[in-house]
Amino acid sequence: PKTVLKKLFVHPDRCSKYAIDVSTGSLGQGLPIAIGMALADKNKQVYCMISDGECYEGSIWESFRIIRETNLTNLTIILNANGWGAYQKIELTKLYAQIAGFGLKSVHVNGHDISSLTQEIRKKRKKPTIIISRSKNEQLPFLKGQDAHYYIMTESDYLLAKKKYS
Repeated sequence: PKTVLKKLFVHPDRCSKYAIDVSTGSLGQGLPIAIGMALADKNKQVYCMISDGECYEGSIWESFRIIRETNLTNLTIILNANGWGAYQKIELTKLYAQIAGFGLKSVHVNGHDISSLTQEIRKKRKKPTIIISRSKNEQLPFLKGQDAHYYIMTESDYLLAKKKYS
């Protein structure tokens, strides 16, 4: 388990083995990069995961506008919506209305149902769409509320999570 724990990063780390093409750090960087990749090759499907808290970065709003204006259908956005930003709760109803205001279609799925999420991800789209993956960050006793964003798992936490999800 210690070797696995060393491989879990806070932000995506470029790794072609896992189809992670770009390392990102500050929130809001991934979606503009994904837009560039999707615009560069319209025959390639590009996937980008963002978070509800990240949606309050200006670059995300600018990206939503560009996606709508270019009718970018070869970009699949998965929005992890757990209702928590780095420092506060997120009003999800307000966020969903803002996304709709950009003219983007949204599809809601249970973020803990991998089968449903996979089905939505694989669908071909005729209109730019955001898959809203509703999730809860309180699935394990050590992941509660805002503190879950900064919690460093111990080896026993890892073993508990592995047991629950295996």
